[in-house]
Amino acid sequence: MTKRLFPIITLILLTQFAFSQKNLVPGYIIRGSQDTVRGYIQDRGWDQNPKEILFKKSLAEDAVKYNASQIKEFKINGGPHYFAFIVDIDKSAYKVSQMEKYLPSKSNVRDTIFMEMLDRGKLDLLRLRDESDKYHFYYNSGNGTPKELILKIVFTQNNGMTSMLITENYKAQLKDLMVECQSVQQEINELKYVET
Repeated sequence: MTKRLFPIITLILLTQFAFSQKNLVPGYIIRGSQDTVRGYIQDRGWDQNPKEILFKKSLAEDAVKYNASQIKEFKINGGPHYFAFIVDIDKSAYKVSQMEKYLPSKSNVRDTIFMEMLDRGKLDLLRLRDESDKYHFYYNSGNGTPKELILKIVFTQNNGMTSMLITENYKAQLKDLMVECQSVQQEINELKYVET
């Protein structure tokens, strides 16, 4: 019995070790003291922005779990680049099925999160896809706090019928940010609140 049990336990341990090494890709983290630590990040191909990551300095070490309050940023080589911020997030409903769960007066939540950098420049463009699969786009000028580009969807019920009102505040926000660039003002009117 003991002779049969040993190979089974060995197989289980080897399987767990192989699984724990899965999707470890080169990358780096930056901690609060601005020091860059190179190593390996477990790439989970996040559909939603990660709440935490697993990081190893070397493949031989144990993985360490980090969240957005513990590191400033992380990047997977050739892949996404995430930055940690404390931001206000519009948690209002964007689907009819969520309408009763969200009250307009409680729609903004402050949280410390990882946000994916989409474009860097005078204005950085960042993205958050939250736990309800709602996309949020933010802009940041300099080293300040990112501000959300607002797309408000308000649901109302009247005589058993649900109506939806969409307010595209993000267009006015972008026009204010790019007031000196008249050539893009008309293009902003055509912008959709999606990543292309």
